Amino acid sequence: MSTGPKPKGPQPKGPQKKTGGVKVPSTGSGGNSTRRTLIAMGIAGLIVVAAALGYALLGSGGGSSSDAIKQLEDAGCTVQKVAALPSGDHSVLTPGGTSKKWNTDPPTSGPHYQVPAIWGAYTEPLFPAQVVHNLEHGGIFMQYGKDVPAATVAQLKAAMFEANTFRTIFFVLTFFTIGVMSNFRKFWEEGIGRLAAVYLLSLFGFVIWVGLAISLVFFGGVKPPLVTG
Repeated sequence: MSTGPKPKGPQPKGPQKKTGGVKVPSTGSGGNSTRRTLIAMGIAGLIVVAAALGYALLGSGGGSSSDAIKQLEDAGCTVQKVAALPSGDHSVLTPGGTSKKWNTDPPTSGPHYQVPAIWGAYTEPLFPAQVVHNLEHGGIFMQYGKDVPAATVAQLKAAMFEANTFRTIFFVLTFFTIGVMSNFRKFWEEGIGRLAAVYLLSLFGFVIWVGLAISLVFFGGVKPPLVTG
């Protein structure tokens, strides 16, 4: 064994054993992603259940189109099959106007007035030129005569509002799903928070009140146009 003085400066090192292995990048959000996926699957299940209930309450038991035609003919109605007219035609210039292109009475497609009727139930008939516009936007229009019993009219109104309930449910589920699947923390990091603050301040502090004031000036006391006489 040598007992001489130790050399100064860094000493050469032999082969070193590597430790730690290969590092795998961390996702950091695996739990959140799994949670979002499970929530989305739950929402999809709710949508399926709502659709099944809607079909059971509104769609089932209605019979085929041929059954409906036969019932109409048995009631003394004349049923015609015609091709739908092109959409997007606002050539009717007044709410009470008509068009020579209409191929049914009452009209169900084709030229119409540029402003649709306000959605709802009415005790007096609306202008057909406005109703056609509502139909173009996916509306359902039910008419009844003066000899229809009040109980039947009540059933028609109940059916209409029942269908509207399911439309509202699907509307809420759609935006709820968007909210669940969105990464709002990422949006906030990108500066969306400041943009949202400016938007809300402008909307509730200015836009709504100005819009209400303009509506009051131009449309205060105005009722939807109805067919009279």
